[in-house]
Amino acid sequence: MPEMPVPDVSIVICTCDRAVQLEQLLHSIAVQETLLTREILVVDNHPEAKALGELRERFGEVRWLEEPRRGLSYARNAGIRAARGQAVVFVDDDMTVPPLWLENLAGGVVGGDFGMMMGPVLPEKLDTRAEQIFEAYGGHGHSMEPGEYDLHWLRQQRFVLPLWSVGGVGNSAVSRRLFEDSRIGLFEEALGVGTRAGSWEDLYFLYLLLRGRETVRREPRAAVSHAHRETMTGLREQLCGYRRGEVCFCLLVLFRHGDLRGLSHLFFWIPWWRFRLLAGEINRRLQGDRLLSFSLMARETLAYLGGPWALVASLRRAAALRVPDGRGK
Repeated sequence: MPEMPVPDVSIVICTCDRAVQLEQLLHSIAVQETLLTREILVVDNHPEAKALGELRERFGEVRWLEEPRRGLSYARNAGIRAARGQAVVFVDDDMTVPPLWLENLAGGVVGGDFGMMMGPVLPEKLDTRAEQIFEAYGGHGHSMEPGEYDLHWLRQQRFVLPLWSVGGVGNSAVSRRLFEDSRIGLFEEALGVGTRAGSWEDLYFLYLLLRGRETVRREPRAAVSHAHRETMTGLREQLCGYRRGEVCFCLLVLFRHGDLRGLSHLFFWIPWWRFRLLAGEINRRLQGDRLLSFSLMARETLAYLGGPWALVASLRRAAALRVPDGRGK
């Protein structure tokens, strides 16, 4: 049997019980206008639920993978290990992409110009209060200005690590060689949605990439739309995960890499940012308006305080779930 040609791009989609949104994404990927050859891999991070049965039959060109260890980093790493392309493209299952997305996002990585490219993430709609609050917090980062980031940029950030201003992995293309680089490697499996730590696995990966002297390009032409959480319950869960993840990230860069900016981020940047949010909301309410939720802010504060214990629990879990054949970071 002849060996299959290596595609230019492997599109990795990690999903957990969101079949309807995943179907919309797969339809938008199917109509891409590009010369890049591609394969599509969907990693089911809750296979026992059997939520994707019908989609498996309807999208026969997709390679369907299962990763029963719950956690976004586990799912992404499973996709990376199975990917055959020169570039690995990540897109979240609650996004939809325009026709030229793949060409604009991955072309520079396949061509060897950049180690990683990211695209802005725009809100699909802002109808509910939860969606509006998420955008008021900054959303997923949607600067439409092109930019390039490298070790020089990272060193210029003297007191804080504002990696969110670069972008996120949820809409990105990464050179396959970076996952095999010992300075960077796979995603940290103690971080990410589905773990106690909650989040920031993508920004930790970005931190390692910039430390490894790679260049990241933000490409506005690769913008996608994202379906924000519609309910306050969903938003609360998401934001509390972000807050625990931020603390875990700071502790990792401090203790693993000796980066004192993790300390200043924890004790100066976070209090200052929270004070600005609170003061802004108080000012709005004095003027007869309102946007943010005081109860949500209180929940987020508790999530910050729980960050250290969440990191310890996540590291222990990651160690326990690491399997003998070397899977896992």
